[in-house]
Amino acid sequence: MIYETKQFDKKAIKNFHLFNQSEIEGALSFVDATGTGVHITINDSNFTFWPIETAFRGKRKFYQWAIPGDSIVKRAYSDVLILYKDERTYQYSFRKNED
Repeated sequence: MIYETKQFDKKAIKNFHLFNQSEIEGALSFVDATGTGVHITINDSNFTFWPIETAFRGKRKFYQWAIPGDSIVKRAYSDVLILYKDERTYQYSFRKNED
């Protein structure tokens, strides 16, 4: 069980670094969530991240709010992911999984 936890932590760190260093811009083609984070596909690239949810959207989580066709922008090494939905803009910060 300790081994599995360490492997999960390593994968989370690897996923975070990929997401963090990537310049992401375009329409979402896939959005889902599991216990390991929110999984998105954009421009045929897959990313996993952990959004920090806020109360202003009520009880809806990012993966419940964002749908395929919505657009996102995240600059490389930025602390913010921007979701464009129904001509409105929503900003999300996300948990950082670092070494």
